[in-house]
Amino acid sequence: MKLPLPTNFFKCPPLTNEETHRLKQQAYATAMDVVQKSLVQPNESIRWTLQSQDAALKIYRGDDKRDGMDHLRLSVGVAEVVSSIDEVVDLFRNDTTERAKEYVNRFGRGLLDSANLYTIVKPTEGHPNEAVSINWMALKSPLKQLVLERDCCYLEGQYEFEMNGKRGWVRALKSLNLMCCPDLQHTLGLVRMIQVGTGHVFLESDRPGYMRIAYVVHADFRGSAPDWAIDAAIKRRCKSLLDIDTFLRENRLAQGHFLTTDQLVPREARRQCFLCQKKFGMFTSKSNCCKCGEVFCSSCNHAWTVKVCGIPTRIEACSKCALIAPTPTRAILSSDFPTDDVQSLSLHSSHSGSSSIHDVQIYSGQFHHQSSHPSFASSSSSDTARSDPSRKYAPRYPPSAATPSAASTVSSRTGCSDPLPKMDKDFQNEVWVQELIANTSLLAFQEHAAKGMKLSPTQLAPIVRKKLPSNGAAPEDDHEQPSSNPPRRWQY
Repeated sequence: MKLPLPTNFFKCPPLTNEETHRLKQQAYATAMDVVQKSLVQPNESIRWTLQSQDAALKIYRGDDKRDGMDHLRLSVGVAEVVSSIDEVVDLFRNDTTERAKEYVNRFGRGLLDSANLYTIVKPTEGHPNEAVSINWMALKSPLKQLVLERDCCYLEGQYEFEMNGKRGWVRALKSLNLMCCPDLQHTLGLVRMIQVGTGHVFLESDRPGYMRIAYVVHADFRGSAPDWAIDAAIKRRCKSLLDIDTFLRENRLAQGHFLTTDQLVPREARRQCFLCQKKFGMFTSKSNCCKCGEVFCSSCNHAWTVKVCGIPTRIEACSKCALIAPTPTRAILSSDFPTDDVQSLSLHSSHSGSSSIHDVQIYSGQFHHQSSHPSFASSSSSDTARSDPSRKYAPRYPPSAATPSAASTVSSRTGCSDPLPKMDKDFQNEVWVQELIANTSLLAFQEHAAKGMKLSPTQLAPIVRKKLPSNGAAPEDDHEQPSSNPPRRWQY
């Protein structure tokens, strides 16, 4: 037997109502415990020390003074990123096949295999940021020759909470012992680790527009791995917080439209970087941002991997555009264009045309924060919760006010370049779209790279050589022909 395991490997019997209720309570209690540990506040049982610090990340180590806790490792990585709760939740969603693949591609670099055993609570319209499930995962070893690979069966809870008037969201893990998920050390060589309370915590920062993100590791890795190897693995996991900032920026850049070649600012028109004002010299490279069109230096204009029409694509965009909050747009397409054809030029990273309305609701911040007490209502009772006026989530838009549509959001978008002007109806056809993609649009891919296709901001028209007349006369002698003879026409 080897990894990955077949789809039907785990035979999971149905849960009773009592077991389901107990698991919901346990998931919520674990989530709140992870939130408390993420604050890195000393108490009677845990003493915190700063283990490492750099410009963007701090790693704390906790010493648990309680008896029998010497074998546990407790560490917390803390950083700040420009984000919102809705952006973070959307980044961690894996409720569809497309989103699950995107999640594994980004966060699954340390995963060998994973499986969902039970789905206890699904996200609903009334509680879009809540989920409870039981999963299994196998983790890669940082040093395969010295440390065996690990696996764990865990209860996962996702909850939105409020702390001191600030919104927050937590994803917490706690190990479970299930008969349907036995120990696999003898069959696959996987050491079963124990998660006491591990997860991500996102909390609104005191700085407007910023989120405090924390990754809590509280686990018993078991086995005979040396302490330095475990510390190296924990530190690497904490440093993965910085990848979240990159993923959030790529999601923002994938929203909206990309400028065409004629909309870019000519490079020769700028003598200094538009962002840092650094003067361009002989050995200074400069490039255009495909979102705002301005000219930047290599320090301010970076290469990103975003999805364009569902294809991972390398683009160049400035740091400023990467921080702009995503806004739904219908650039290039006019307002009266049929909605069924929107997906042909939609540039959303991981959303299909059928989910565009849901995306507008999420990014417009439709729901308020969660109350301090959990709700253990199942998915079947979501309709009752939505009809109850005392539900935890309340729409930010009153019933009398209409929710902003995609068209109105485009007209009020700020911080981005204006949408392209309306096209005449004669040009709103498939032929024009194909010519745009093949010739002048930024969607014309020029180079294939290892990580995806490269999107070049400059497109060169093919060189057309003129054909000389059959008698060998030079082009400049054409005007000297006798007037009785018709002038020669050059063939292109």
